Amino acid sequence: SGKFCQKQSSSCDNPSAIANGYFTIFQSLARYSCNKGFKMFGFAIRQCKSGNWTGSSPECRLPGKFCFQFVTSI
Repeated sequence: SGKFCQKQSSSCDNPSAIANGYFTIFQSLARYSCNKGFKMFGFAIRQCKSGNWTGSSPECRLPGKFCFQFVTSI
């Protein structure tokens, strides 16, 4: 006989996938990692609390590839 796990109302759906990276879930924690050659910007771990993931997903970018927005005032 197989095992059956019932989803509880306080559990979270899988967090959104991230470009150039992936996540693993263990209990109530999602741990993000970047593919080889990419650097993480943001927090690597999110927690499932009351049916929602804390914080926001990190980004995986190539080192040295940054986007800046310059604001000039007149």
